[in-house]
Amino acid sequence: MKSSVFVPSHITCFFTVFNHNNPLMKGSCGAGILLDKGIKTIAKPYKNDEIAIKINNNQDVFKEVISRRAAEYMKNKFDINEGIAINHDFDLPIGCGFGTSAASALGTVLSIDNLFELRIDSTELYQIAHLLELELSSGLGDVIAETSKGIVIRTKPGAPGFGKTINYMDIPNIPNGNDLSDVYVVTKTLSEIDTASIIQNQEMINKINYYGSKAMNLFLKDPNLDNLLKSSFNFAKGTGLLNKDMDNIINILKEKAIGSSMAMLGNTAFALTYFPEYYINDLCYIDDLIISKVNTSGIKFI
Repeated sequence: MKSSVFVPSHITCFFTVFNHNNPLMKGSCGAGILLDKGIKTIAKPYKNDEIAIKINNNQDVFKEVISRRAAEYMKNKFDINEGIAINHDFDLPIGCGFGTSAASALGTVLSIDNLFELRIDSTELYQIAHLLELELSSGLGDVIAETSKGIVIRTKPGAPGFGKTINYMDIPNIPNGNDLSDVYVVTKTLSEIDTASIIQNQEMINKINYYGSKAMNLFLKDPNLDNLLKSSFNFAKGTGLLNKDMDNIINILKEKAIGSSMAMLGNTAFALTYFPEYYINDLCYIDDLIISKVNTSGIKFI
């Protein structure tokens, strides 16, 4: 007996931080892109009353923190008296701006609910994942984004059921259309960034909110893919999160791309393109380039 679920990864292009006494109303606004590469989570019964977590079939005490916390929360809240084994299969690097902590939390709560036939309302499960992200300072808006599909614009902060989003595919009258079926996402990761060190720094939050608001206003005035990437790059540069090495990679990826920028929050460059073969053939000298498509189907049980 097992339960398997896929949660897409999420690249945040820009964001603003919103605090609130009610954590369900705390979060971020901004825009981001869901990828068809993400996290497959498998939940199985386990011995006694224990919790076992593996990342790509290996134990990793540091990277399993949010998954273990999610499993503990589910066991305690819903009186699960059996052991649970969770294995995450990651397509993308952890801690590098792909929303993997949110995807881990979502995958854990959803697979446990399905495994034990708890039949908890999906919005409540999403809210649990959001609360755990806030508790561990591992993210602010990835959960609500990852419960959607395509390109997601977060217009009101908070957990699903409280926050609000607009889907890019639903915006009318975009000059070149809003079909994302032929759009590819090329990424190159240099290193990790500690999310908590950014979102707990008030000086940095002030910069993020200033440039994040400017980016959102610029993008919403003309919501197309080119403007999304321009708004994202301006945000990365304005906040000071963009470093020289990252800027160099972004410029390399810009060739044959709609645009390129930096994933938030991670030391990862990304580009949107209609020409993946260029990156496969002409940029083969760059190690560890990852090519994905935009995910337009959302979370799914497999």
